[in-house]
Amino acid sequence: MCIRDRDQVEKQLNRNEQWLDVPMKGFDASLINLDVDPTAAPEDYVRSMMDLMILGFQTDATRVISYMMAREDGMGFGDNFSKIALGLQGHHTISHDKATGHWGDWGRLDRWYARQFAYFIDKMKNTKDVHGSLLDLSLIHISEPTRRTPISYAVFCLKKRAEDASTDRVSRVK
Repeated sequence: MCIRDRDQVEKQLNRNEQWLDVPMKGFDASLINLDVDPTAAPEDYVRSMMDLMILGFQTDATRVISYMMAREDGMGFGDNFSKIALGLQGHHTISHDKATGHWGDWGRLDRWYARQFAYFIDKMKNTKDVHGSLLDLSLIHISEPTRRTPISYAVFCLKKRAEDASTDRVSRVK
């Protein structure tokens, strides 16, 4: 490690140490269900995960979030959301099904996921930050399944750094 690299590491460590002394913004997490079972209540599980993501932005604990609701390859409990929530076949099975009604089932599942995203967007819109709603301060990318990758229904969020350094936990530490 050269001297310049060591200096950069030391500067970052100093910033991190300063950040530890900055109090976290107040928040109310009483409405987040942390005991939800994804195999019994997939909608509640997904929404609790989204509530935790919003809480991370709200408290400035993070600025970047990536969340994959389910895998498309038939693995993981997310493949069963369609079975549990809608009484359909597993997500992976639906993606390969050629039977009559296949596209109707796929549409029902897509609408279910769209309702989860709508919940997330609405919560982001109605959760205020000093600088506006979290939605106004964020870049959100929602990916839908392309049937060519194992990633299905993923959310990636990036919260904009606040302009007013005096009110933002992260930007106050320079």
